[in-house]
Amino acid sequence: MREQVPKGNLKLLDMMHHFTSGLKSLYTQMAYDGIELVRVNCGGAGYSVWSYLPQIYKDYSPVPVYEGDNTVMAQQTWTYIDHKLKKIASGKKINGIFAYLNDLDKLCGQTSIGAKTIAEFMTMKNIETAMAIKAAWAVREVSTKLSKKDGKEKLKQMNELYAVDILYASKCHHQFLSLTIFNRVIDNHKFKDAKIKDLMHLLGKLYALKCLTADSHACYETGFFGQGSKDLIL
Repeated sequence: MREQVPKGNLKLLDMMHHFTSGLKSLYTQMAYDGIELVRVNCGGAGYSVWSYLPQIYKDYSPVPVYEGDNTVMAQQTWTYIDHKLKKIASGKKINGIFAYLNDLDKLCGQTSIGAKTIAEFMTMKNIETAMAIKAAWAVREVSTKLSKKDGKEKLKQMNELYAVDILYASKCHHQFLSLTIFNRVIDNHKFKDAKIKDLMHLLGKLYALKCLTADSHACYETGFFGQGSKDLIL
């Protein structure tokens, strides 16, 4: 990106804005919630100046708001997703990490995962598929709601009626992309110690499982998860 802009190539700006706005929305809120969780779980000590947690909370609490409120940032990242969906609707296929958008209906119609044991469930393929289904379900829901609107009416719906839905879709979308990008980087990197790659993949699984533990209703709605799946996640 730094090399292309001075040369006058601005083709990547839209995608970069999509990532900066969406990831800002996702991870500043995650950090904010994490700080509050630590503070509360420390009991009274978490409110004591000696723990420094009140100061950390005070210093960080504006971050989800400044440089763009997180709901507004999510709406901006949705604009890029919507642009991709329009391309797909016109008959063009999307390549790369956004390719899952080509198969929203297919992902939302996934059959049962079929895993009976933790070992069967915990493959990266299964976890990535679950994260893709979660993202596809949220994106398709918002896309369907906005499909009958156009122009000023659509913008009004985005701002007033479906802002929370867009925030959720942006969150699921970037959670899935974060896992996908992370796995690609790890797979393509040459580690001096081969064991590190397995540990990094384990870290990626922990991130995804945390996301699925907090919210996996889409996987149950589609039938990918079934009775007993929650026990395999936990």
